[in-house]
Amino acid sequence: MTQGIVLRTENADIERRAAAEGVPVTVQARGPLPYTKNVLVDGVRIPWDRLSTGFALLERWDALCPLGKPGLLLADVGTATEQKYTEAVVRDLRLPVYEPGLLFVRSSEEGQALVDHYRDERGDVADRQLSFARAAYRVKPRLCPLPQVWTRAVIPARSKRNGRGSRRGSRLVTVEIAPGRSVKCAPGDEEKVREMYAERGRHR
Repeated sequence: MTQGIVLRTENADIERRAAAEGVPVTVQARGPLPYTKNVLVDGVRIPWDRLSTGFALLERWDALCPLGKPGLLLADVGTATEQKYTEAVVRDLRLPVYEPGLLFVRSSEEGQALVDHYRDERGDVADRQLSFARAAYRVKPRLCPLPQVWTRAVIPARSKRNGRGSRRGSRLVTVEIAPGRSVKCAPGDEEKVREMYAERGRHR
């Protein structure tokens, strides 16, 4: 039985840490799940000390996903247009938000269907939390909600140069802050950037 990390895009920091932990990594945006037990990572911090627990829980669940911020509902995220579309699918936007940037999935019929629907729903610009809600509603897998703390783990230590932690040499990553609108940031800072722009949007 194999277990490993699946990245949507390359992340040198995660790949180095995973190699040190002995966890295989695959970079793919589409296609069949590469491992029997997978953790899909996209723009959130990896809880390295909880990976073994997550993989073990997949013995009983099709998927595991952390909850979003306390009190955050589907009605609070995404655009009005996408909210309306999501409401037509799930019927009610007064539901808690999941954070699918960290998604444990078993390579089963239901697990693969959840991932396929999520990727199709999200595409390149849709809100990932609303996309996941629609995918989960359509597939109805055995989904285990994880505490939000699972996405608040310490990020992998960066390589040191000249005795100091440095980001120089790290490839910038693209962060979607609104449909059709993206910015660049250092690997590991994706969630901070999203939160910053979301906060700006709320105060306009």
